[in-house]
Amino acid sequence: MSFPILYERINDPEFPKGYYYAHLPTFGLTTHGEGIEGAKAAALDLISVWSDGDYIEKKAEDFIYSFVEVWVPPKPKEVLRKLESFGFEVVRTSGSHIVLRHEDGRQTYVAMLTKDLPIGTYKAILKQANISKEDFEDAK
Repeated sequence: MSFPILYERINDPEFPKGYYYAHLPTFGLTTHGEGIEGAKAAALDLISVWSDGDYIEKKAEDFIYSFVEVWVPPKPKEVLRKLESFGFEVVRTSGSHIVLRHEDGRQTYVAMLTKDLPIGTYKAILKQANISKEDFEDAK
Protein backbone atom coordinates (compact mmCIF):
# COMPACT_ATOMS: atom_id res chain seq x y z
CA MET A 1 0.00 0.00 0.00
CA SER A 2 1.34 3.48 -0.86
CA PHE A 3 0.75 6.75 0.96
CA PRO A 4 1.62 10.23 -0.29
CA ILE A 5 3.73 12.52 1.89
CA LEU A 6 4.05 16.20 1.10
CA TYR A 7 7.02 18.07 2.57
CA GLU A 8 6.98 21.76 3.35
CA ARG A 9 9.88 23.83 4.67
CA ILE A 10 9.03 25.45 8.00
CA ASN A 11 9.74 29.18 7.94
CA ASP A 12 8.36 29.85 11.41
CA PRO A 13 11.00 31.51 13.63
CA GLU A 14 9.79 29.30 16.51
CA PHE A 15 11.38 26.30 14.74
CA PRO A 16 15.12 25.82 14.24
CA LYS A 17 16.34 26.30 10.67
CA GLY A 18 16.14 23.20 8.49
CA TYR A 19 12.89 21.71 9.81
CA TYR A 20 10.14 20.44 7.51
CA TYR A 21 6.48 19.57 7.87
CA ALA A 22 5.40 16.16 6.56
CA HIS A 23 1.74 16.28 5.53
CA LEU A 24 -0.07 12.96 5.25
CA PRO A 25 -3.27 13.74 3.31
CA THR A 26 -4.47 10.11 3.35
CA PHE A 27 -4.73 10.28 7.13
CA GLY A 28 -5.34 14.01 7.57
CA LEU A 29 -2.19 14.20 9.70
CA THR A 30 0.85 16.48 9.82
CA THR A 31 4.12 16.12 11.69
CA HIS A 32 7.58 17.63 11.42
CA GLY A 33 11.26 16.74 11.65
CA GLU A 34 14.74 17.99 10.99
CA GLY A 35 15.40 17.86 7.25
CA ILE A 36 13.43 15.79 4.74
CA GLU A 37 14.67 12.52 6.26
CA GLY A 38 13.69 13.61 9.78
CA ALA A 39 10.22 14.63 8.60
CA LYS A 40 9.86 11.32 6.76
CA ALA A 41 10.87 9.34 9.89
CA ALA A 42 8.39 11.35 11.96
CA ALA A 43 5.66 10.63 9.39
CA LEU A 44 6.39 6.90 9.51
CA ASP A 45 6.29 6.95 13.31
CA LEU A 46 3.04 8.92 13.30
CA ILE A 47 1.36 6.48 10.93
CA SER A 48 2.59 3.55 13.01
CA VAL A 49 1.20 5.07 16.23
CA TRP A 50 -2.03 6.11 14.53
CA SER A 51 -2.60 2.60 13.23
CA ASP A 52 -1.35 0.76 16.36
CA GLY A 53 1.53 -0.57 14.26
CA ASP A 54 -0.73 -2.82 12.16
CA TYR A 55 -1.12 -0.55 9.18
CA ILE A 56 2.44 -0.03 8.06
CA GLU A 57 5.74 -1.68 7.48
CA LYS A 58 8.49 0.91 7.33
CA LYS A 59 9.53 0.52 3.71
CA ALA A 60 10.57 3.53 1.67
CA GLU A 61 8.93 2.11 -1.46
CA ASP A 62 5.53 2.26 0.25
CA PHE A 63 5.64 6.05 0.18
CA ILE A 64 5.35 8.50 -2.65
CA TYR A 65 6.77 11.87 -1.83
CA SER A 66 7.69 15.05 -3.53
CA PHE A 67 9.22 18.29 -2.34
CA VAL A 68 7.89 21.63 -3.50
CA GLU A 69 9.11 24.87 -2.00
CA VAL A 70 6.64 27.71 -1.95
CA TRP A 71 8.18 31.09 -1.39
CA VAL A 72 6.23 33.84 0.35
CA PRO A 73 7.57 37.35 -0.30
CA PRO A 74 8.48 39.43 2.74
CA LYS A 75 6.73 42.56 3.93
CA PRO A 76 8.53 45.87 3.25
CA LYS A 77 9.12 46.47 6.98
CA GLU A 78 10.95 43.14 7.22
CA VAL A 79 13.08 44.01 4.17
CA LEU A 80 13.95 47.38 5.69
CA ARG A 81 14.91 45.80 9.02
CA LYS A 82 17.09 43.16 7.37
CA LEU A 83 18.81 45.69 5.12
CA GLU A 84 19.66 47.71 8.22
CA SER A 85 21.16 44.56 9.77
CA PHE A 86 23.49 44.41 6.74
CA GLY A 87 24.71 47.94 7.44
CA PHE A 88 22.36 49.93 5.20
CA GLU A 89 21.12 53.23 6.58
CA VAL A 90 18.08 55.28 5.62
CA VAL A 91 19.34 58.41 3.82
CA ARG A 92 16.04 59.88 2.68
CA THR A 93 12.46 59.19 1.73
CA SER A 94 10.77 59.98 -1.53
CA GLY A 95 7.01 59.57 -1.29
CA SER A 96 6.37 56.00 -0.16
CA HIS A 97 9.94 54.93 -1.04
CA ILE A 98 12.80 54.76 1.43
CA VAL A 99 16.32 55.19 0.06
CA LEU A 100 19.00 53.17 1.85
CA ARG A 101 22.75 53.42 1.38
CA HIS A 102 25.63 51.32 2.63
CA GLU A 103 28.94 52.94 3.62
CA ASP A 104 30.62 51.15 0.67
CA GLY A 105 28.30 52.97 -1.79
CA ARG A 106 25.65 50.35 -2.49
CA GLN A 107 22.17 51.87 -2.63
CA THR A 108 18.66 50.50 -2.89
CA TYR A 109 15.06 51.59 -2.53
CA VAL A 110 12.21 49.99 -0.59
CA ALA A 111 8.61 50.85 -1.42
CA MET A 112 6.73 50.86 1.89
CA LEU A 113 3.62 49.11 0.62
CA THR A 114 1.07 47.60 2.99
CA LYS A 115 1.21 44.26 1.17
CA ASP A 116 3.95 41.80 0.27
CA LEU A 117 6.64 42.99 -2.10
CA PRO A 118 6.30 41.74 -5.68
CA ILE A 119 8.93 39.09 -6.47
CA GLY A 120 10.60 41.30 -9.10
CA THR A 121 10.93 44.18 -6.65
CA TYR A 122 12.37 41.86 -4.01
CA LYS A 123 14.94 40.47 -6.46
CA ALA A 124 15.88 43.99 -7.61
CA ILE A 125 16.47 45.09 -4.00
CA LEU A 126 18.74 42.10 -3.36
CA LYS A 127 20.62 42.72 -6.61
CA GLN A 128 21.14 46.42 -5.83
CA ALA A 129 22.22 45.56 -2.28
CA ASN A 130 24.48 42.74 -3.56
CA ILE A 131 23.05 40.28 -1.02
CA SER A 132 22.18 36.66 -1.83
CA LYS A 133 18.65 35.44 -1.18
CA GLU A 134 20.01 32.84 1.25
CA ASP A 135 22.01 35.39 3.26
CA PHE A 136 19.05 37.75 3.31
CA GLU A 137 16.60 35.10 4.50
CA ASP A 138 19.03 33.97 7.22
CA ALA A 139 19.43 37.53 8.56
CA LYS A 140 17.66 38.40 11.81
